[in-house]
Amino acid sequence: MNDISVIVKTLDRKRCLIRLLKSIFKYYPTIKVLIADDSEISSKDEIEDKFNKFDIEYYDISYDSGASAGRNYLVSKVKTNFFLLCDDDFVFDKQTDIETAFKILKNTKLDILGGYIRNYKTVSSWWHNLIILGQKIFRYEIPSNYIGTINMKDDEVHLDYKIKSFPEYEKTDMLLQFFLAKTEAVKNNPWDDDLKIQEHTAFFINAKKSNLKMAFTNKISVQHRPVLYKKYNSKRSREYFKLFMEKNKINKVVMTYDIPSRNKTIYRESK
Repeated sequence: MNDISVIVKTLDRKRCLIRLLKSIFKYYPTIKVLIADDSEISSKDEIEDKFNKFDIEYYDISYDSGASAGRNYLVSKVKTNFFLLCDDDFVFDKQTDIETAFKILKNTKLDILGGYIRNYKTVSSWWHNLIILGQKIFRYEIPSNYIGTINMKDDEVHLDYKIKSFPEYEKTDMLLQFFLAKTEAVKNNPWDDDLKIQEHTAFFINAKKSNLKMAFTNKISVQHRPVLYKKYNSKRSREYFKLFMEKNKINKVVMTYDIPSRNKTIYRESK
């Protein structure tokens, strides 16, 4: 694990971050973790004190910098040849097999190798914790994925997603925001700093344009244990994707899923 860093951008979810760090260091006690915190109130002192035996670099960045700017900042600080991207509401377990994913990525011409997530109930009130307890007891996790193809023609983008497919290995144009990547590849093809949220699809559209090579493997997965706090949730409701479309002169995005009820088309507003 000497050549891999974990990067985490966090905002107003200290308890999630602590839970994630505990799980990371349980399975990978020597791995380096880089954290960018754009919260209103920093948790740096508390986190560094609580995890003082581990290799953490904690950066306070400007309040509400956004997911894209925070991740780009972290990638600029990565000194290893590879990094693992994580959200602060993830939890590592035995299925978060970084070593196997690393062997695949290192021995191929891939730039990015992704895994999948196993979802738990989103916590927005106290009683949701009872549902999660039941999920843990009965091992009722809901896996989801985010692989598929991107096709671009003129001012249209067509995205064909598969969220119920978990192949052992498959080349793809899209992944979840849980992936192992070659650091230089992402440094040269960063997230769009202007997109504080809704940066996910935009990142992979740009990666496709830049000919980054990506694949998925079911050999690595992670628990997704989301928590919605009032302050955090208010920032999730903002619209940024149409800004990306406008900047890139995209007038229409068609999203097709293997769950037809999720299919949708997004049009850029005319100026």
